[in-house]
Amino acid sequence: MKKEWIHDPVLRPASVHLIKLWKIMRLSVFFSLVFAIQTWATVTYSQQTKLTLSMNSARVIDVLNEIENQTDFYFLFNQKLVDVERKVNISAKQERVEEILSQIFSDTNVKYVVMDRQIVLTTGGVNENTVAQQTKGVAGKVTDKTGEALPGV
Repeated sequence: MKKEWIHDPVLRPASVHLIKLWKIMRLSVFFSLVFAIQTWATVTYSQQTKLTLSMNSARVIDVLNEIENQTDFYFLFNQKLVDVERKVNISAKQERVEEILSQIFSDTNVKYVVMDRQIVLTTGGVNENTVAQQTKGVAGKVTDKTGEALPGV
């Protein structure tokens, strides 16, 4: 009873076409998904952006500003930690931003992290005040206006 359509000459051609159509649809969906996933695996902005700089005896802050002017990058840094008044010589022709930053900060303890269009500059060392703050413990009781303890605090 299950395979009556195989022996029925009227039903057999229609069901064979439906099976072929189903296989084609499954393959089409599979290849569409593969194509969609491949489009997300593209090169990011930081990997494909190249720029040309030629600056002699320029301050680091001026070089960073020029990079911001020529590209869509922007820098985040603390001027107390990063010496931006230091003079550098930069000569780059169609180089990636990472390569230029490596030239600028090669002899310093400044590290950089590129996250899409944002570049964060930090120093390599850990601030002693930060470590001291992390080791302090806090204990006590939190109460409301009436003097009763607040649950879960």
